[in-house]
Amino acid sequence: YVDDIYGANVFSKDGRTDDVGTDHGTHVSGLVKAVRDQSISAASEARAVQIMPVRFINSSGVGSTASAIAALEYAASRGVKVVNASWGAKGAEAFSRALFDAMADLYTNNDVFFSVAAGNADRAGANNNDITPYFPANFGLPGQMTVASLTASYAGSGSGAVFRDYYLSTFSNYGLSSVDIAAPGDMINDDSATPGVWSSNAGFATGSTFVRKRGTSMAAPVIAGVAAVVRAINPSLTSYEVKQLLLSTATPTSRLARIKSSAMVNAAAAFSAARTATSHGAHPAVQEPN
Repeated sequence: YVDDIYGANVFSKDGRTDDVGTDHGTHVSGLVKAVRDQSISAASEARAVQIMPVRFINSSGVGSTASAIAALEYAASRGVKVVNASWGAKGAEAFSRALFDAMADLYTNNDVFFSVAAGNADRAGANNNDITPYFPANFGLPGQMTVASLTASYAGSGSGAVFRDYYLSTFSNYGLSSVDIAAPGDMINDDSATPGVWSSNAGFATGSTFVRKRGTSMAAPVIAGVAAVVRAINPSLTSYEVKQLLLSTATPTSRLARIKSSAMVNAAAAFSAARTATSHGAHPAVQEPN
């Protein structure tokens, strides 16, 4: 990869990672940065968190399994400890043994933590991943968290908006066995703006530095960002132990009863717990996929 100073592009074999034809990657990485930046006041170790973009999606928003594997292997070769996967495909036919093996290898030999989007509703509505799988969300690796989206609702708009409620996003896939946790992937308020969370804009919307998008693609990088800060605070924790820490500190609610933990991530509690957590080297073996 030529001039891969900040990241890599598996198509052009160089460091050109800017979005072309889609602003998805910029929005997602912006959310990781937002979590990192807002964590610094409580956890100065967050300053050590860096983002390394690896592009394997083309200008049409499509990427092959082979390209995904190449991207993952590149990331591991550069020492990445947290991977955000805001991508996937629905149905049993979408299962790839090669992709499973690649992610399992990164977990087993590189102790990589994966934050994976649970997937969004299609025309038939939100999907129960327990019944119709979504990959790689349904791989269920010991160091993987599959993330649903929750919608935060606010009364009013602008700086005067007041938090009202939150709930599992209507578009979010779910599953009592296959979806681990929820994080903010959507926001609505009383103005007429497009719903969604604010993050960086790649430049496709003229004159706008930020843009709103919604999806489990937006929820997954929140978990990735929190996991990265946890690992910065306590580097001794294995990826599996990071997962268990995020689950043990999450906030339970009946609003999220359709996912395994019935809970949403609690970043402040996770950071506090990371300071006193002791690693026991827990690193369960990968189980064969069903």
